[in-house]
Amino acid sequence: MMFIFLILAIGAVALFLWWFRSGNVSGRSNFLQQNGDSSLEILNRRYAQGEIDREQYEEMRKNLLSR
Repeated sequence: MMFIFLILAIGAVALFLWWFRSGNVSGRSNFLQQNGDSSLEILNRRYAQGEIDREQYEEMRKNLLSR
């Protein structure tokens, strides 16, 4: 009986790790692939919508472009 529990526990951990590495935990990976938004496009949109101020925008843009 303990052997079956051990196999099920290992299987559950393996399934979780596969699911986590596939990028489906937050849905962000799929969202970005579907919309094709780059980091810079997202930053520009956030600045245009007023979510961040000019200073934050310029610093984040500089960081993105230096990669």
